[in-house]
Amino acid sequence: MNVLPQKKNIKPFIILLITVVLIYGVTQLGWKLFGFSQCTQAEEILIQSVEVGAGEALIIGRLEDDVRKENPQISFSGYTAKTEGDTLYIGVKYSGFLYFLRSTKDFRVVVPFDNSTIKRISLRDADSSKVIWSK
Repeated sequence: MNVLPQKKNIKPFIILLITVVLIYGVTQLGWKLFGFSQCTQAEEILIQSVEVGAGEALIIGRLEDDVRKENPQISFSGYTAKTEGDTLYIGVKYSGFLYFLRSTKDFRVVVPFDNSTIKRISLRDADSSKVIWSK
């Protein structure tokens, strides 16, 4: 009679855990690797204010009301930024993946940039952009 506890195979658990972590990482951070192609459409974002200071811009915004009603289970995931010429492009991402962990439709981001060369800040997605601040 074997009274010692049997060794349980934890390999499936470890594989499942690694898979969940990879899926979370790709969906929440991996979109930044694709530039602006995965960003939420610029026309769906309402910019409430843009405050430009020494070397940074504070941008406050949210999803348009119609989009909020149509997609109640999405939340702000992050942003990406890139300078091209005299324009700073900002892309904003909303996602439904694990939205309940951070269920906010509003965003407040501080984007660092070089004040001496930037004349415009534009919100950008895969196909379009709109100017949200200019000198």
